[in-house]
Amino acid sequence: IIKILCTTVGESFADWISVTMGLGLNTTTVIFTVVLVAVLAWQMSLRRYVPFVYWLTVVVLSVTGTLYTDILTDALGVPLALSTAVFAAILAVVFGIWWARERALSIHSIITTPREGFYWLAVLVTFALGTAVGDWTLELTGWSPGVAVLLPAGLIAAIALGWRMGANPVLAFWLAYILYDGYLGAPLSGSSFDGLGMWSRFGMAYFAQLCLLPIKASAVYLVLYRLLPERFSLQRLLIFAGQILLVAFVATALSQLVWYRFLYPQVYGISAPGEAANGWIALFRWLYNALDILFLLGLAIALKLLRLRQQSEVRERRLIEEKLQSELHFLRAQTNPHFLFNTLNNLYHLARKRSEDTPEAILKLSGLLRFMLYECGSDRIPLRQEVQVIRDYLELERLRYDERLQLQFEVELDNERAPIAPLLLLPLVENAFKHGASESTGRPEISMTLRERGGRFTFSVRNTVDGQSAPASDGIGLRNVRRQLELLYPSHRLDVAQQDGLFSVKLELDLYNPTT
Repeated sequence: IIKILCTTVGESFADWISVTMGLGLNTTTVIFTVVLVAVLAWQMSLRRYVPFVYWLTVVVLSVTGTLYTDILTDALGVPLALSTAVFAAILAVVFGIWWARERALSIHSIITTPREGFYWLAVLVTFALGTAVGDWTLELTGWSPGVAVLLPAGLIAAIALGWRMGANPVLAFWLAYILYDGYLGAPLSGSSFDGLGMWSRFGMAYFAQLCLLPIKASAVYLVLYRLLPERFSLQRLLIFAGQILLVAFVATALSQLVWYRFLYPQVYGISAPGEAANGWIALFRWLYNALDILFLLGLAIALKLLRLRQQSEVRERRLIEEKLQSELHFLRAQTNPHFLFNTLNNLYHLARKRSEDTPEAILKLSGLLRFMLYECGSDRIPLRQEVQVIRDYLELERLRYDERLQLQFEVELDNERAPIAPLLLLPLVENAFKHGASESTGRPEISMTLRERGGRFTFSVRNTVDGQSAPASDGIGLRNVRRQLELLYPSHRLDVAQQDGLFSVKLELDLYNPTT
């Protein structure tokens, strides 16, 4: 909507300069070309999105593209049918070179100067093509602009609705093309059809397109599935262009044969056009008829390249997701032996003292291992389960340290079912015991606070450390947690500090929106 409004404002301003100020079409075109160069240089020099500069560029591009079409039509006398085909071919070439050089057509991939240059060139040609098609429609039908705009709007709405409802994209493409080309070929004027109503004229045109469809469809699928190269180079591009021209030549010859032998005499009931007065007129007729085939081939190639790019992006995303899942599985598999090693140390100390708590410790370890085996396969678990794992682990540690350990664990949950990645917090708890309590000769202190309010999650751990202890932030457990957080919660905040005999870790997450 904003681009439509920008186009309207821009064209009105250009008409005001050309007509009201009396500068004329040629001078106005030169002025806007200079302005376009300056605005594009400004836009492409920026390293981030600036709304004013971006939309100013859109306005100037829309005006300049429209002026180029007006120059061809009004100043040079080029037929609108020819300018439409030329701009359509140029747009197809722009997309083809863009894809061949960058292997990307998505606007989300515009992160380099060359890609931005291709983007703005495509926008400029699109505005010129849109102006040519719109003016050609008015010329063919004699409709007012208000009525004529209903045709492309109706076609776009119909195709969009069909696509949203799951229509086959190939069927949607050919349906849209037949509707469009049949409309352009309908005999809306001429004394030979005075006795026919509007619907009869459209019926003849659409029947003619159905008769020509096998020829056109064969040309399209030959180009897309036999001639279109998988990789582009300058040599392959030149060969492909020659092949397209050859296919268009053959398809045009066959179409002309069908028109002259069948459609003109049998469907339209009129005589075929007579022999051309000279070779130039014959060549012009041939080129005019070939434009329809070239336009169809260019449009099909552009859509094919766009579809290939979308499929490539889907494959890339799938590969990235699979890689991330593999890394997460590895990190969790790394956590389990690390936890088991630390817990067996505790059992060793209890067994060495011949403690009566050893059977209970083995039972708690069994429960923890059961959780790791059967519950950790899910991407997320309820927060209450993660809290229960921490409680069980703390009880296991209490058996080892008895009254010497001063332990505090506070839990405040608004929603016990809030989702969290399994075993994400346990390495932080282990770290407090390994580098705090186990290396302390006095009375170690560990305090933990876990809060969840409206999806905002906070977990903090503080423990005392001896002055000679190695930095607790260098352990495998914290490195593992950091990497998991980077993969699962990109917007997390993890603060780690060690000062004055106190080591602290504070983790903040958004459980429902991990990327924001």
